[in-house]
Amino acid sequence: MKDNELSKILDTYRKIPPHKELKKHNKMLVEELSIAHKKVEYINSLNEKFHKPIAIKSNSKSSQATSLLIFSDWHYEENVDPATINYKNEYNLKIAKKSGENSFANGLRLHEITAKEIRINDMIVGFLGDMMTGYIHEELIEENALSPTQSTLVLYDLLISGLQYLLDKTECNIKVICKFGNHGRTTLKKRISTGYKNSYEWLLYHFIAKHFDGENRIEFRIDHSYHTYIDVYNFVLRFHHGDYIKYGGGVGGITIPVNKAIAQWNKEKKADLDVFGHYHQLKLHTGSDNFVCNGSNIGYNAYAISIKAAYELPSQAFFLLDEKRGKTISAPIFVR
Repeated sequence: MKDNELSKILDTYRKIPPHKELKKHNKMLVEELSIAHKKVEYINSLNEKFHKPIAIKSNSKSSQATSLLIFSDWHYEENVDPATINYKNEYNLKIAKKSGENSFANGLRLHEITAKEIRINDMIVGFLGDMMTGYIHEELIEENALSPTQSTLVLYDLLISGLQYLLDKTECNIKVICKFGNHGRTTLKKRISTGYKNSYEWLLYHFIAKHFDGENRIEFRIDHSYHTYIDVYNFVLRFHHGDYIKYGGGVGGITIPVNKAIAQWNKEKKADLDVFGHYHQLKLHTGSDNFVCNGSNIGYNAYAISIKAAYELPSQAFFLLDEKRGKTISAPIFVR
């Protein structure tokens, strides 16, 4: 071993503290460890005291609600040529039939999802008009795939099948609200006081009601008037097609004219919620939340471009009316 290596080893040994200093150093480390241990115990005690897991108990089905499926503006027999609207949409009899079927099937799916968490014994189905397009404009005579009478027959089968589907798949009592629109009329000009008696849709609804005569779980409301009022859990709902609300365009959308119309109608009879269609714009959350505007099955078309309407996916409206809180859960029923 070289001298310099031996010297390094001796220097290392000389740096080792004497025995007493080792004991003192060890005692200090033990005390520090004890203090650290006490700190950990204190922190753990705080966690147990202030951060105990909270047991969340479900209030599932402690309340009840009514589900609402709103159908309108199917325009069943009208054709939409994709080339006329930059290929944003297409509509024909095949798509119309599938969209109608999906309205019932996908509406039921939303009902079933919500019924897992809240008791639902009643369902309201709203047929709010313009289920057909009719011949109210000359070009519709050229473009429609079916005549108004043919459309009536096809819709008769489809709507009966849809209602029977809801009866078979649920145990709900079903109330059907039937409103005629401005398109299904038998006249070129719109009638006011005699609108109901000049409507293919009003006639269609009566035939459907006769089909279900004797079925205790389903009830129909087919009024002569523009408005139909329904009282659910002391919440008053007002159903109508929507064409009596005058909207001439504008950046504010339909909200302002709708609220003006509601304010005037409330002077005659107050409603907590207006439910209507006509404008092909699905509006489920409207700020003041005093109305629901339904979408459409036909979707975007040349008329939508002409009135500068925003593009929207074809859809219908679903929402719950809770017995304590009013309108709560709402969702679009996508039909394609």
